[in-house]
Order: sequence, then structure tokens, then C-alpha cells
Amino acid sequence: MARFVPVEELFKGRHFDQEIVVLCVRWYLSFKLSYRDLVVMMGEWGIDLAHTTILRWVQHYTPEFEQRWKRFARSAGGSWRMDETYIKVRGAWVYLYRSVGKQGLTVDFYLSGNRDVEAAKQFLRKAMKNQRVPTKIALDAYAASHRAVTELKDGGELPKRVQVRSSKYLNNMIEQDHRRVKQRIRAMVGLKSFAAAAVTISGIELAEKIRKRSSRPVSWVVERQRRRKFGKLHLTRSSDPPRNQTDNLSLSPPLQNCTRALRSTPQASAIAVMFGRSSSSGSG
Repeated sequence: MARFVPVEELFKGRHFDQEIVVLCVRWYLSFKLSYRDLVVMMGEWGIDLAHTTILRWVQHYTPEFEQRWKRFARSAGGSWRMDETYIKVRGAWVYLYRSVGKQGLTVDFYLSGNRDVEAAKQFLRKAMKNQRVPTKIALDAYAASHRAVTELKDGGELPKRVQVRSSKYLNNMIEQDHRRVKQRIRAMVGLKSFAAAAVTISGIELAEKIRKRSSRPVSWVVERQRRRKFGKLHLTRSSDPPRNQTDNLSLSPPLQNCTRALRSTPQASAIAVMFGRSSSSGSG
């Protein structure tokens, strides 16, 4: 079974400390900040950065964050609300397909240059690969989405029993959920390439999943790893994440005070767990 790269290797050769890298990536994906905003904020703590450095960190580490998070992710349920919105990439409008479950948990996303049947089918295939097969799908009145579901059923990729519903009030949840993602993208002052946009949006979606607490308790994952060694599962009630391996790093006093306060947030706890056990955990 494939294993994750150890934390020491993941950040090896970086000029800046691991905690600074993770902090910049997390803040950029979680809040309405531009790269230059982060440069100014880090400058107040005596850390000189170029905005292109943070850009490279985001593009390099976001996929790694996402892969590690998948160990903790739980299903969004079988009742999906699917919709598409639009964003601008390199001056051109592209379409962002998204879906959430009945409880508001994010199912998946798909960025496409076209709004057609094939794009809707690609989104559903991607969502079913990463989640369970849905039992109900709520769609808007756009005909291409309905046709995509019909063709997937005819091709055997989607069970015939899946119900398709078209009701405006059912899709209010996903339409409201679009807002946080689009507001975050608006602060970026334009995405410059399709590939970079897909990586950045995946990071924004990951930050949203963490905010929604769409993960299993950490103790469940830890005990599952123990069962692989000892053959017996004892679930504990504690869901406290393990201590972050970066707690003892040598940081400047202002950054120590800031990061100590921020570790109590769900996003910081999730990042601590993802990297705290990365060197000994499989891809699960």
C-alpha cells in the first residue's frame, strides 16, 4: 500500500519554516486574502516573502493537503443537490459544477470550459468516484444536466433507481453554498490559468469541508490504523487531534503567539492531524 511522503521530506529544502508554509497556504485558502495581502501580514512579523513564493506553495501543497484529508473524509450522504456556477479564468468565463449533500456537506466539484452534457457527466463520474453512489439528485431546470443523468443510467454507470428531482427550493442550499467559494475567488483578482484555478479551487473546497467538519473523528482513523497491526478495533470517545509535530519549531516570538492562538481553530486542528501522522500512515 502506498504511503505518504514523511513530513521531513515534504518540506525538505524549503528556505522557510514548515509552520510558515502551512500557515500561508491555509490562510490564503480560508480567507479573503490576496498573495500580496499575505506578504504584508508576514512582513509585520519580520518575515520577508515574495507573493510568487506563496503562489508556488499553494500550487505545490494543496494537492498534498487534499490527499491526506481523504483519510478522514466521511460521506456527504446519498441525497445530492447539484448545480453549476461560473467564474472567470484568464478573462474568460468557465463553469464550476458543484454538489452538496442533504446536510450541506460538500460532495465534489468539477471545473469545465463548457456547460454541456459531457461536462455534467464528467462531474457526476468524478463525484461518484470519490463518494458513494447517490440515491437522489436534485437538479435545476437546465436540460443538459437532466440528459447527462439519463445517459449515465442508460450506460449503466448510474443505477436506474436513482431519483431525479427538479425543485427550486431543493437547490437553494447549493446556490447559497456557491457564495462562499465565489466570494473567496473574487478576492484573488483573477485566476491566470485553468490548471492553477483547478488546484486553487480544490484548496478552497477543502477549507470549506474542514469548516463544515465533514470528517470522521480522529480517534476512528487512529484506531483503524491500530487494527491493521493488532487485528482488533476499540473505538475511543476522544476526538482530540494529536499534538502537531511543528509545535517545537524555532519561530520568532510574534509568530509563536499568533500560531498558538490559531491552533484552536478547526482548520488548524485538521492541518495538525494531517501532518502529525503523515510519516506513518498509509493512504487508507
